[in-house]
Amino acid sequence: MKVLVIYDSVYGNTQKIAGAIAGSARQNHEVTLLRVGPEAAAAIAGADYIFIGAPTQAFAPTKPMKEFLAALPANAFNGKRAVAFDTRANLETINSRFFRKIIDSAGYAEKHISQQLRRLGAVLDPSQGFLVDGREGPLTPGELLRAEEWGKKLV
Repeated sequence: MKVLVIYDSVYGNTQKIAGAIAGSARQNHEVTLLRVGPEAAAAIAGADYIFIGAPTQAFAPTKPMKEFLAALPANAFNGKRAVAFDTRANLETINSRFFRKIIDSAGYAEKHISQQLRRLGAVLDPSQGFLVDGREGPLTPGELLRAEEWGKKLV
């Protein structure tokens, strides 16, 4: 199976998660790991399973990820299996109840990525979020291992 992992990253946390997913899938599959951009868009056609992830910024994916998904043709994912993932603030490290409530109601990047993938014709698996301590990280301990296990389970 040809697996494609597409990501965007701001502080390097989502890149680490994408790398962990790609690394675990490489054990049994042909894997390509790419940052959002023209090369990633071109690689979609040849992939059987696609992971797409970005950090959560202002309750949504990063601007490059939004632009990447918006620029894809309407049938880019027709019939392809895909899944969204994100990195997000660890709510256990946020003391503001108000901010926690906003996050709970507004959602995370994976929700928006999943909506775009569905619009593009993808057959979706349940998305996943990976925790970051603070705004810039580092990743919460155990998240890289969790990403590896999730990647193995899906492919």
